[in-house]
Amino acid sequence: MGLRQVAAAGMVLFAEHASGAENQGQLTLALTEALQQQSEQSLTRFRHLVDEHAVPDDISNEIAAAASFCHDAGGDFFLEAESLQRVDLDGDGTPDWALNSSGFACSTMASPYCGTAGCPTLFVVGDDAVTLVNFGWNISAQTERRFVLAEQDGDGCNTAAPCFAMVIYDAASGAWDIVEPDAVD
Repeated sequence: MGLRQVAAAGMVLFAEHASGAENQGQLTLALTEALQQQSEQSLTRFRHLVDEHAVPDDISNEIAAAASFCHDAGGDFFLEAESLQRVDLDGDGTPDWALNSSGFACSTMASPYCGTAGCPTLFVVGDDAVTLVNFGWNISAQTERRFVLAEQDGDGCNTAAPCFAMVIYDAASGAWDIVEPDAVD
């Protein structure tokens, strides 16, 4: 069960049993224990990934900033292991990095890292990074070049309809190309 699922289950339980202070205290304790257990499991998986590979500075800095933001608000920062992924973004056969802030959580805030426009994802190839706010993304390798296809809200394409943005890493220039999104019909 993911951290957000544990939190959602806790909120449902809270709504069902929030009649007395004793129930609230028991629920808070149970939810805190569940979050700690999930955090420990995620941390173990995360450490395994980090120990095997040198994490780029952009990734480390992004995690440190998110944790600092949470700690400054008096909270405990949680990071789902699935939020850090190794994927081949440029088609060279070597795994690159993607950090999904949808896997970040802070114990004192409901959703400090994502908003109505989606969640930022940081993509890193070598020393080159780009951040794209989205509701989800996939890698497509249907052509010679790989590209990231990310679902965005209407603000991403200046329309009320959802849209998709395409991000391509150009190894020759060492730069990210963001293709203007088109509205989904």
